[in-house]
Formats: sequence, C-alpha cells, structure tokens
Amino acid sequence: MRDAIPLSTSKNAQFRLPRALKPTHYSIEIEPDVATRTITGRVVVNIEVIEATQKIVFHALRLKILRASVQPTPGNATYPDVQYDPEHEVAYIELETTLPARSRVLLGLTYKGEMTELGSMGGLYPTPYTTPKGDLEFGFETMFEPTMARAAFPCFDEPDFKAEFTLSLIVKSDLSCLSNMEIASEAPVHMHSAVSRKKVTFKTSPKMSTYLLVMVAGYFNMVESSAFRVPVRVWAALDKNIDNARYALEIAIKALNAHEKNFGIEYPLPKLDMVAVPAHQGGMEHWGCVTYQESGLLLNDNPSDTDKLRLTMIVTHELAHQWFGNIVTMKWWDSVWLNESFADWATFHAMSQILPEYDTWADFLASDPNTGPMSGFQEALTLDSNQGSHAIMDPNIPPAAAFDSIAYVKGCSIIRMMAEDIGVELFLKGITRYLKQHMYGNSTTEELWHALSEVSGKDVASFMDTWIQTVGYPLLTIFELRPTKQIAVFQSRFLQNGDHDTKEIYPVSIHIRDTNNENIHFMSSATTTISTSLSAYKLNTDTVGFYRVSYPLSRIHKFGVQFDGCLLSEKDKIGLISDLVVVVATGAPGRRARISDVLDFLLSIKDRVTELFVWREILGQLQNLRAAFLFEGEKVLRIFDSVRSILLDQFVKKGFLDFETDDTLEQTMFKSLLLSQLKNHPMAQQKATKAWNNLLNGDKDALNPSVRKVIFDTVLLMDNTDKTWNDLRSIAFEGAYIRSGDPVTPIEALQALGSTPNLDLIARTLEIVTPSPSTSYLLASTTPMVRSRAAPLALQWNQRLGIMRSLRQHPSGAQACWDWLQESWDLLYSIRKNGGINSFGFLPLTLSGLATKEHLKQVEDFFADKVEPSFKLLLVQALDIIRARARFAEADRENLLDWAKERGFLV
Repeated sequence: MRDAIPLSTSKNAQFRLPRALKPTHYSIEIEPDVATRTITGRVVVNIEVIEATQKIVFHALRLKILRASVQPTPGNATYPDVQYDPEHEVAYIELETTLPARSRVLLGLTYKGEMTELGSMGGLYPTPYTTPKGDLEFGFETMFEPTMARAAFPCFDEPDFKAEFTLSLIVKSDLSCLSNMEIASEAPVHMHSAVSRKKVTFKTSPKMSTYLLVMVAGYFNMVESSAFRVPVRVWAALDKNIDNARYALEIAIKALNAHEKNFGIEYPLPKLDMVAVPAHQGGMEHWGCVTYQESGLLLNDNPSDTDKLRLTMIVTHELAHQWFGNIVTMKWWDSVWLNESFADWATFHAMSQILPEYDTWADFLASDPNTGPMSGFQEALTLDSNQGSHAIMDPNIPPAAAFDSIAYVKGCSIIRMMAEDIGVELFLKGITRYLKQHMYGNSTTEELWHALSEVSGKDVASFMDTWIQTVGYPLLTIFELRPTKQIAVFQSRFLQNGDHDTKEIYPVSIHIRDTNNENIHFMSSATTTISTSLSAYKLNTDTVGFYRVSYPLSRIHKFGVQFDGCLLSEKDKIGLISDLVVVVATGAPGRRARISDVLDFLLSIKDRVTELFVWREILGQLQNLRAAFLFEGEKVLRIFDSVRSILLDQFVKKGFLDFETDDTLEQTMFKSLLLSQLKNHPMAQQKATKAWNNLLNGDKDALNPSVRKVIFDTVLLMDNTDKTWNDLRSIAFEGAYIRSGDPVTPIEALQALGSTPNLDLIARTLEIVTPSPSTSYLLASTTPMVRSRAAPLALQWNQRLGIMRSLRQHPSGAQACWDWLQESWDLLYSIRKNGGINSFGFLPLTLSGLATKEHLKQVEDFFADKVEPSFKLLLVQALDIIRARARFAEADRENLLDWAKERGFLV
C-alpha cells in the first residue's frame, strides 16, 4: 500500500489472539445496505484445532453476532452465546466441552454491522458513482489493511492466520462486483423489495491474510489486455474516459514481466484487475484486485511526462506487492517493512528496466523543492534524524502507525545499501530463494537474512540487524591526516536539532572513491582510519550508504572545483550537497561551516552543474534553508530569492523556459522545475498569464500539462484576487474550464489555492480543509459536492490537506495553518480519534511551516494536556523540526545578514 493512511483502531494494538485455533477456510456472504449504512452477513469458518481449548476467540469490531453455531462433528452443532471484549476488538465463545488438539470445527456466525464513513479508507464503506442514466448512486469498496477486516466480518484478523476465502456479495442487480478471484456464479436473489438484487459468488482464493481480501461494487467500464499470460484489466467509473486507462494497462504488463524476471516466480493468480475507485486514496495491493485512487490509473486527455512517471511508479509499486506481501507475508505488523520497503526497492529496480533512459535511483535520492524533504531518500534521512523517529522494527508501535517513511523509505534505502554490498544479482537470487521457501506463508526478517546469507556466503544478519532494530543513522566526521596520507573517521548518531549522541555504534560499509580506485572499508567502532589519496577522494560512493558525511571546509572547497570532473557521479553530487546543507542546518556550535559557506558553495558550482537531479537537490535544500528563516522578515526572505535567481538566471538566458517537442523526459522535468522556482520572473509570469487567459476563454488544451500547477500558483500570486481564486476553486470542485473526467488537474488546482498570501483568501482556503462533523450527509444525492462526479474532492480530505503544502511556503499561510489547528482542534480530534481520513496525519502537515522559539512554546503549551498515544509520535516529530529550525536561525541569522551585505544582496 502506498500513500493511503489506514485507520488506527485499537487502543491496545499489541493484543494477539490465542494460537490454539487456526482458520483454514472462510465462506462469507455479505449484504451491504448503503442507504442505511448497515451490513448483514453470514460467515462459516473451517478451523483447525492446534491446542486443546474450551474457548473460541476471534476479532469483531462494532459487529453484533445474531447467532453462533459450533460444529465439532457433522450433525453435532451447539448454539452458544457470544461475549465481547470491545477494548481488544474481539468476541469469544466459551464451550461446555473441550475441542481436542488435531481436530477440526466449523464456526458459523450470522451478524450485523455498520459501514464506515464514506472515504474513510478503513472497513467497508460507500463510494460514489454515476449510473448509465447519469444519476448519482453509491457502490462500496473495502480497505482492510492493517486491522479493519474485523469491521466487515468476524474473523481471525492477524496476518499469520492465513486461510482460503470463498466470498459472496448480495448487491443491487445493476452493480458490477470485483474481488480477488474471478466470478464463479451470478444469480438473482428473490426478496420482498422494490430493488432488484443479485448474489455474486467468487472462486475460492489461495491462502492469504485477511487484510488482502477485497470487495468492490460500482458502475464501471473496463479495458483488458491479453499481452500477459493471464488477463489484465483496468476498471474505471462510467463518467471517466476508459481509454485514458490504456497507459496504466501497458505499464502493468511491463511491471508484471519485470517482477517475474527479477523474482524468478510467476504471478500465481488467474487474473489481475486494477480498479480506479472514486474517493479512494493511494493504492492498495489486494491480491488479484488492486485498488487505486482515480489519478493513480487514469491519465487526462493531454498527460504530462511527469503524470506518466507518477502513474508508472504507483502501478509498479502495488504490483510488486503481489510477490512481497501477498505470496509471502510478514508474520506481524512490526515487520511491515518486509512488505513496503521491498516493494519500494523492487519498484525502483523494475522502473530502471521499464524506463532505461531515466535514472530512477537518482530520482529516489534527490530532494524536490516542490514537496520539501518529503521525497524518497531525503525523506527517510530527515525523519530518522528526528528525536521522534523509531527503529524499522519496533514492537511498541501499533500496526496503523507502522506505515511511515521509516518502514517505506529508510527500509528501501538500507535494502539498496545491502544489495550493493552483496551484489544486485546475488541479492535477487537470495530474494527468489526466500520467496520460494515461504510461498503462501508468513515469514520473519531473520528468515530473509538466512536466505540472503545462504546465497551470498556473508553473515547478513550481523550487519543488518543493527540497521533494522536501532533508531537513527551515523554522521561520519572526517579529519585529514596528511603526514600519513590517511583520513580519520569518527561516527555519532546524526540529529537534526544539533544534539550530540555517541551511544549507538552503527556498522558502516564505507564505499570510498579516490583518484586511483574504489574501495570498501568496514567500520564497526566509533573511530577508524582509512588510507586514501588526499588529492581527491569521496566517501559514500553514489550515495549508497544510509549515513551522512561531514568533511573539513577545505575539502568542501576542493569539491566545488571538482564538480565538473570525473571524481563525482550525479548521485555523489546529490549526497554531497545534501550532507553539507543538512549538517550546517543543525545550528550546532561545533559545525565546520555556516550558512554563508553553504551559499558560497552553491553559487560556486552553478556553472558546473548540468544534471536534473543535482539541480533538484540544490533547489530543494535551498528551500529547506529558507524554511528555517520563514519568519525572519521580507528582507531575509529576499536573500534566498536573490540566490535562487542568480543560480537559475543562466538557464533563462539560454531559453530553458521554452518546451520543445523533442525534449527528453529529464529535459521536460528540468524545465518544469525551473518554472516552478521562477514564479516571480517576468518571463515566467508572462507565459503563465497567457496560458491562463486562454484556458478561461475556452481553450481546454491551453495549459502545458508539465506545468499546470505552476501556472495556477503563478497567476494566483500575481493576481491574488477573489476572481482568480474562485476560478481555481471551480476547476477543483466543478471541473470548470477543463475536459470532463480529468482526474489530475482538479487536484493541482485545489492545492494551488494555498499559494495566496491574501489573508481573506487564506481563511476561505482553510474552510475547504475543515471537515464536516460527519460525512454521512454526503450520502444524500442532493448534496452538490457529491452530485458532481467531475471532481469528487469533497470526499477526499487527504487531497484537500494538500492545500497545506502550499500554505506553509509563505509566512501568512504557515501562521494561518497553526491558528486554524488551534481553533479547529476539538472538531478535528472528535472526528479523527477513532480513525478516519488520514487519521492524525494532518498534525505534522499543519505544523510544518512553523520555525521560531515562540512557535515551539505555543505548540508545547497547546498540547500540554491533549497528548495521546494515537498522535504523540507525530507531535514529537513536528516539535523537533520547529526546535531545529529555531536553533539554526538563531545561530546563523547574523552570519546570513553579514554575508548578504558583503555580496550586495541587502540595500
């Protein structure tokens, strides 16, 4: 699963069911009633008795068991009472006789339950569709990861209770139904009702965990390909152009072929459906029936290369789970990294085969000024340098909280580090062995290490256990020993707030390149020395290692001269810039460089950098520096604007703001990057204004798809009036001015609303983000925001939260977000406390623009009597970012002003 943030349900998330019983097969019949938001169901579970017991314990969340039957032998059924333990989300039956070990028992349960809120991404919930007649009707979908199957049917809802599933759905006759397997039968159901209904039964699934079961019902069109060994299909709502799903279908075939080749195992199911579900968020890797947000599978009529790249990554990631997570599943949620980080690594590896002309790993490494540090490798480094970070495997984190950048991106980073040390080919052989050893079962991290050790001949666990079980990563501080032609290396945990931590010792495989060769030096202590050529050397070759390096300032100056030589690869340059800026930004008193040194370095290399991803890192890190000084006043912010203009002016003069039909993917992305950073440049404003006016005058193809969001941001910054803001809102919520069914442009228009510095418009923007106390009112077909299926953003609070990413870029917006959070907290907490759209993910996002000591105290005081386990970790992380920024700004404020005065930036 990617991007969707699941519901956190359990107050005691570490509770585990007894191991006396093991389900082997579920026969499930479910009848959802969207009008009443209720579920009626019947489940028969075939159970193997592992240990003698007189109690049957299973999960049930907000379910009422109407009748239970226990049948140890045919014709010998009892009908016991069912008792409940709501705290642990379980029900249990106490039997009069003992079930003996190695016997079998049938458990039958008839029950009623409740559908969860529309768009909730947890349990079984409604989804809006347009019918063939053009009316609004509701279907439904499920999202059970990690612990919400129990909200749809009583079950043994833990990943290692794998079983086969035979599913039947009773639905309105005109709905199309999808699940993990093909349909086995479909027949009318004769009921005393004005609504015609049918029963759809699916073929029995292979053994799988409960969270992978899926149920989808809606009004769809479908496109299918026979280019793979089994049918591959994409389904989309009737009001979407199904031809816009053909690119996703093409990518799916390429991804399946790449994964089969890389993993050495064929995709095992008889079909693959990919479903673009209205109001879905992110993607979910249900075995054989993967669900996506609509923009995850559908392009618009005039897609950009970036749209295609984003879609390729989403599809390839979810299909990687068909092996990692589905064929082999972690035993418990503390090892969810086995699912997510391997799917991430497999995605980047497969994409290098699908798009060989594109450097996917450089993309993974580099920051992005338009998303902040929340992108790939830099995202993981940022979070893991936070006092609120945690180990990849942390048994104390509840299942829903485990799906963060540590599990995804730090895990992917250390897998990349390990694969490079072992050798990628050997690594893949080890992965194949691991998958084959545990097919259709569950596994642990230790079993993965064992398979890799068998293939490589190395003791993988001795190196990797620390990286999995220990929080953080090291900063390697370098001292040059010229008389002996060596460098001395000291390690300590790197913390973004500048604190010093030497307690942890990390095993580090140091890849080092100098003028003569490349070597690997293994470091397992606090200090070490390495012989190398001091005329030119670079640690962490290609930025493979998950650590940072601090060089003497004299070496930084030499790197500047060497930037256009052969010593440094593109990936080296990304890592070098990142390490320099981030270490300086700690504000620690023992730093070897200050912000003035960073800015001098960036200006010194500007004529030596040609690579897209190096420029993305430069501009991304410049944006991070600016964030720390966001509340220092316009005079200080103009310094950063001036530096950015000087860095990019060369490209304006060379005509890089004009797109050409024969531009490569990276050239197009570079030009898009430039325009996103030059919104105040007259030439960029002229181009944006012309495109915007043409759009408003009826030209639906007026916007270059590569810079739609940039155009929206630019015109709102320039004009900053009600009319422009209202026009953007109409695009977002009504699909005005654009082609019908466009799944991407409304999202970009929505997020651009936060670009305005106008306080009145900011207030109106935050009204859009504020959720209703209940989304149940949206089920009424008279609700305008739902009735318009052109852009159903009203149902996707996580999409609306994207506005915060624009607001935090300017002081007025960042402050307004914090004020809004305080004013809206009681409402937000009441809605989110039991889980919901994005859970408490809004908290760090809302606080992400703050940067001063005053902000730090305000946030600490506000939450002093409000902290709960459900969001404590997120709050600690947000506070640490504010603390680090405030420390940095305090430490380097005068240094920055003096530098700017000397360079003529202050008048």
